[in-house]
Amino acid sequence: MSETNLKMNFRPLFKASEVGLLTNSPSLKIEFECLVRFQPFSNLRLDKAIYEKVSKKIIDDYADKWTLSEQNFVYLSKYLEMAKSRVFMERGTQYEPFVIQKVNREKNYNFVPDKKYRIASFDLFQIGGIIDGIDKERDLLIEVKTKSFLKEQVSCAEKHQCMVYMKLTGCKNCLLVENSSSGEQRISSIEWDKVEFEKKIIQPLNVFVEKYKNAGNVEALVKNYKEFE
Repeated sequence: MSETNLKMNFRPLFKASEVGLLTNSPSLKIEFECLVRFQPFSNLRLDKAIYEKVSKKIIDDYADKWTLSEQNFVYLSKYLEMAKSRVFMERGTQYEPFVIQKVNREKNYNFVPDKKYRIASFDLFQIGGIIDGIDKERDLLIEVKTKSFLKEQVSCAEKHQCMVYMKLTGCKNCLLVENSSSGEQRISSIEWDKVEFEKKIIQPLNVFVEKYKNAGNVEALVKNYKEFE
């Protein structure tokens, strides 16, 4: 594959839920994990089939459990965190409607699910995503997160995800509702900030795309990626 073709074809569509991976000083390993999701670099994901198989089995085995025990994972350790994350994501998706109903009832909101896929285009890339819910009367979004435990404060990645959803919808505020497997809940209000959006989200994504759209040596990319195997 020529350098010219790489430059022409590499215009990624980032998932809103994954933008935070690249906007918070990502390691080279994280960059490659993101890079191989897009054409023309997807052929570099040499372990994709294995990962998908492992993920599906773990999801099937632990579909009804909140807490995962590492000793029960008999697969290669390099898949452990990815697979556990996938399980919690699947579980969180199932519980989103119940969390939204609870917030509506207890906080007097009127959030309704909104499964429309939205895309925002920028010079070098696109960002797309589906919001969890919207209160149209208040021009307010809701984003539900389910995790094993709550950190001391909202992560930059989740804040950035909320800001992307605000960009996609034109809303100026988003309620981030975090739920832990132990029953803890934290609700944070995230406000739209155009300056932060441009500096902390758009600029890092531009840097990422510029870096790899000019990478004409595919063999070198494959060699570097194999070092993470």
